[in-house]
Parts: sequence; C-alpha cells; structure tokens
Amino acid sequence: MTITVDGSTLDVRRLRRVPLIYVSGPLTTGHMTSNIRSALEIAHDLMLRGYVVIVPHEKALLMEMLHPMSYVDWLRYDFRRILACDAVYRMPGESRGADLEVRFAKSRGIPVFDSLVELEKKMPPIDTYRPKRRKAARI
Repeated sequence: MTITVDGSTLDVRRLRRVPLIYVSGPLTTGHMTSNIRSALEIAHDLMLRGYVVIVPHEKALLMEMLHPMSYVDWLRYDFRRILACDAVYRMPGESRGADLEVRFAKSRGIPVFDSLVELEKKMPPIDTYRPKRRKAARI
C-alpha cells in the first residue's frame, strides 16, 4: 500500500515496528520551558535515529492548563505509558518524578538508558528515516 501526501509517496509496506522509547527527565525542577525544549531535542534525535518516542513533556503543560491533575495521577498515567514502551531514556538533571519513573521501569524489567550510544548498541532501531528539514517555528 502506498499513500501520497503533499506530493510525497510513502510506501507503508516497508514500515516495520521499531522500539518505543519513553523520554524521562526534569519538567518542573529548574526552568520548565528549557526542560521541555531539552526533552523535545532528545526526542528529535531519537526519531532521527529511527525510534518512536513518547515525551511526557510535550503534552503535560497544555493538559495541566486545561485539566489539572494531581502529581500522583500524573505518575499513574506516565507509569501506564512506560508499560507500553520497550525502554526508557533518562535525561540528565535532577527530577523526583523521573527518578520514580526509572525505578518503576526497572521494577517491571524495562531497560533504562542514560546514553544514546548505549541505547543504540543494546536496542538498535530496525530502520531509520530522515524527515525533510523544514524551518522551525520560533517560540
């Protein structure tokens, strides 16, 4: 099956399941905007390496503005997302929540990495893609 969008053709028959990585790191400790940007930069790097990523930072701020939840409810939700993942990537930086996510992942036998090199070595992506570069929006 092929899909054509905006003049580009995607042959979806060639797509294969790749490891799903949960990006864990500081959000509210330190400067929140900088933490979100760092998480998204790491997520982009992982995407370019061929992984699929879950970045809790990308929705937490907006969801919290619309539908505030308790810290425990956020942890419960994130733990469920971790259960769906093949591994956790732990960003540098102090974070009580990220430390709890790492502890939870390890208790469930989900590997945790703090190095992209180690992640690629132990859990290589099946295939990679290179998205076309577009100019980033200024925020």
